[in-house]
Amino acid sequence: MPKNIGVDAAKLAGLQIDMLQKLRNGQMTIEQMEWFSGLTADDRDWLLGNRDSRFKQIGFFNFFVPEDFVHKTCLGAFKKNHQEKFAFPREDGVLFEDKRFARVTDELASGQRIGVCVFEARVNVGFEDCLNFVRRRSDLLVGAQGLVVAIEQAWSYFPRGQDCFSLDMKNVLWKNSLNNHLVWSSALHTRFDHFVFELRPFDWDLRKCECLLLFRNLSPKVEVETVE
Repeated sequence: MPKNIGVDAAKLAGLQIDMLQKLRNGQMTIEQMEWFSGLTADDRDWLLGNRDSRFKQIGFFNFFVPEDFVHKTCLGAFKKNHQEKFAFPREDGVLFEDKRFARVTDELASGQRIGVCVFEARVNVGFEDCLNFVRRRSDLLVGAQGLVVAIEQAWSYFPRGQDCFSLDMKNVLWKNSLNNHLVWSSALHTRFDHFVFELRPFDWDLRKCECLLLFRNLSPKVEVETVE
């Protein structure tokens, strides 16, 4: 037992030295340390968890849903404010019709702190299997609205040149005239920082090297007092 305690103490001392060095080098901030320390055990497990060999976690970021966020109009508002960044403004513009994509499983709410894990597919994976991966981790299903808010609030953290998909349940997705339920994605052009948007049939695959965005509400849980 004393030997194990000694090993753990040595590891902890090494981690403290490494952490202090990262603070001095600007690789880490005190605010980031405070944030990570304040996470629940479940949130830390979610952030670090990866139990499917078909996916590789390549990034994490978090953002606040803006106070003026309105679910039923956020797609149109995004188009109005950022259309100059669209690689194909005429073609992509028709995707931002709020009524088509109004249904989502988990609506975002203003003020929420949302964490996003970015997973890259190592092989082609069907969207049904991707959805099962999301649900096993108890992640949010935020659809198109989650994708555009993440772009607006944290675009610099998106991987360049890789399609990033935001999933939802098949029966919630908008269905086109060909009877295809469509999944939203966006890619950030590596050279010009222009966004390329795509709607892909749910029955197709997330292709190798494309990315899946996994969302989680990191806001503190509010306990409601009950009056007896």
